[in-house]
Amino acid sequence: MLSDGLPQGLAARLGGCYQLLYFVRGDGLLDDEERRMLHALLRARTPVLPLLITRGGLKIQGFESLVDMEGELARRCDARARTSYLLDPQARVLARWRRLNLDEVGKAMARSGAQGAGEPAG
Repeated sequence: MLSDGLPQGLAARLGGCYQLLYFVRGDGLLDDEERRMLHALLRARTPVLPLLITRGGLKIQGFESLVDMEGELARRCDARARTSYLLDPQARVLARWRRLNLDEVGKAMARSGAQGAGEPAG
């Protein structure tokens, strides 16, 4: 179901902070490296809130998630498993990657003027 051209529930969750839309692989699980990177984003000096996009109603403990049951958002975003989109606080896309890379997230945030982009919290 769509709302404002977006899957229902997505529009209401966007904006107000830096966010990372992260498309989880089909089995709905995160490996250790994915968890480490997503937690690092939360702990950064300028935090980035991961929003995990899952299929099949799976929720991943410790992270906010949105179910893309029909894969509509993935199709619209040309997303595969592990694709990520960095959004600014106004919900504008700053960057997109097929594989998450914390250094690249920091660079994209720095280009947008974020303070302490990509730096660990003190």
